[in-house]
Amino acid sequence: MLHIIRYILLICCLAWSNLASSQRFSTRSDIETNMLVITSYEADAPNTAAVIRDFAKGCEKRHIKLNVVIESLNCDRFSDALSWKDRIRGILSKFRAEDVRPDMIMILGQEGMASYLSMDISELSDIPVICGMVSRNYVEIPDVLYDLQTWNPETHDVSDISSLYNIVGGYFYDYDIDGNIALVRKYFPKIKRIAVLTDNSYGGVCMKSFVGDHLNRYPEYEFKWLDGRELTILSAADSISHLPDSTALLFGTWRFDKNNRFYLNSSISMLRQENPKMPVICLTATGLKEWGFGGYSPDYDSKGDALAECVQNYLETGRVHLNFEPNYYYFNYNNLEQFGIPKEDLPKGCRIVAKPESLIDAYKVHILIAIALILTLSIGLGIAVYQMQKNRRLKKELEKSRDELAEAKNKAEASSLLKTTFLTDMSHEIRTPLNAIVGFSEVIATQTDLTKSEKANIMEVINKNCKLLTGLLNSILDISRIESGRASYSFEEWDVVEICRTAMTSVQIAHGGNNIEFVFETNLWACPLNTDRQRLQQVLNNLLNNAVKFTDSGSITLNLSRDDVNHLVRIEVSDTGRGIPANRADDVFRRFVKLDEYSTGTGLGLSLCKMIVERFGGKIWVDTAYTQGARIVFTLPELPIGTII
Repeated sequence: MLHIIRYILLICCLAWSNLASSQRFSTRSDIETNMLVITSYEADAPNTAAVIRDFAKGCEKRHIKLNVVIESLNCDRFSDALSWKDRIRGILSKFRAEDVRPDMIMILGQEGMASYLSMDISELSDIPVICGMVSRNYVEIPDVLYDLQTWNPETHDVSDISSLYNIVGGYFYDYDIDGNIALVRKYFPKIKRIAVLTDNSYGGVCMKSFVGDHLNRYPEYEFKWLDGRELTILSAADSISHLPDSTALLFGTWRFDKNNRFYLNSSISMLRQENPKMPVICLTATGLKEWGFGGYSPDYDSKGDALAECVQNYLETGRVHLNFEPNYYYFNYNNLEQFGIPKEDLPKGCRIVAKPESLIDAYKVHILIAIALILTLSIGLGIAVYQMQKNRRLKKELEKSRDELAEAKNKAEASSLLKTTFLTDMSHEIRTPLNAIVGFSEVIATQTDLTKSEKANIMEVINKNCKLLTGLLNSILDISRIESGRASYSFEEWDVVEICRTAMTSVQIAHGGNNIEFVFETNLWACPLNTDRQRLQQVLNNLLNNAVKFTDSGSITLNLSRDDVNHLVRIEVSDTGRGIPANRADDVFRRFVKLDEYSTGTGLGLSLCKMIVERFGGKIWVDTAYTQGARIVFTLPELPIGTII
């Protein structure tokens, strides 16, 4: 009957408060909003302080003008729970007067929200309330209670009573017992018993009542309660050690035991040692890294910015909107390996905690301290020896400058010599075909009595020298592009057997009238290679044409083989011509070098071949052991398809 009367009074109070709040909302759109923040714990507690800090930043970001006053309930021991309602009444009574009356109230923490919802009628019931760091489910704190250890209250859903207490927004943890039992069913099907561990705190009592409301859904399990209101840390450890092998543990929280002793996370590790093989499912984030196999629980990240958005939405629209945090599957990385659960068998989108740290992450602090010490010592040492090093540094700089000037002078002289040599060679190589072109062109132009046969011979000489001059210029341009890095390469998979056949065929057609036999030897049906076809064709054409030039009769052989041990492709061009002296084997790859000064050509072909082969990552040389003529060998590495060098 008393509950019904209180319910009617709350409805009447709310009707009046909604009218008052809506009138004030419509007239305060551009005025600074006064907010009273009530925290369950000290405002400088790490989690509470983080939420308040993020809330302030969120309001500043959204240009919300707030005048905030923070009051703390100092909810510590569960044995003081009956006094929490008196404390919150005392806080609210301080803000009755119109000049200090807040426009909004924000409650942070489960104990604060439960105390507020346990009052019959709020002293400031017309003021809209926003909640954070709270659970959707709570137990009402009575006015009188003789034995907290045996108190088994029923849980309530905040959404059922939010309108009566003018709760207009906030973020609420929505715990899901079914999701955690589903983990036991899926990964531990042999489990027959489930123990539930909660501590001697308001949160522990609330969690025990909430879990108890769901037990009738799982008749296949035998449940055992480990209640921190009845256990010390030692008796809890003893109870855990005697749990049967076929038992799983639903772990709520463990901060206070029956003697109101406060424990840190180290106590959880102690409890684990008593039964390390037992699967532990964490209903909250507590113990997941130290003990739990996994759990299905909300995200506990700071919601300060989200609470600022709630304030903004209410100030702009006046609408009520409660946000219930979704749950996520969490798993302990190390315990997955302990129970032999493959990561591929985990739910999609789950989160893994306690992953092994890298060496740098594990010793980050030590590394930073070491770096700081080294920097400090270095700075001190630098200051101490500054004057002594100054003269030595100047001396070294002078010596270095002198050496650099000498080196620059030598490079300049060498460059000048190379330029002179290059220009001399170029002028000689260009002048010879150019003189022939000019001379015979004058003959055709001035001699009118030439026969048709004589004109044809002269034109053949001119064409031959034009081709020679064109080849010379093309070779110079190729060398210039390769040296400057501007030469383009297109690496793809090509069949070297087909490239060799094509090169041999083209040279054979061009010089088919000579008394020379062209032979292509290989034991490969195909030889795929990641290379540039055009450049490889250029190398083969140069080597084969060079062999033709110095072979009057006999044979020219192109041999292709594969070295599977060293992953190389080996290509040899052998002829029965004049040969190359062993002491000149390296000279033939230098620019403008011709062993026979009376032979045609520019002396750039083999130099260009060497540059291209080395650009491919290969090697080229003269086989001096071959005595029947000349043999030039080059190798190409077998690169993975897609490699660009």
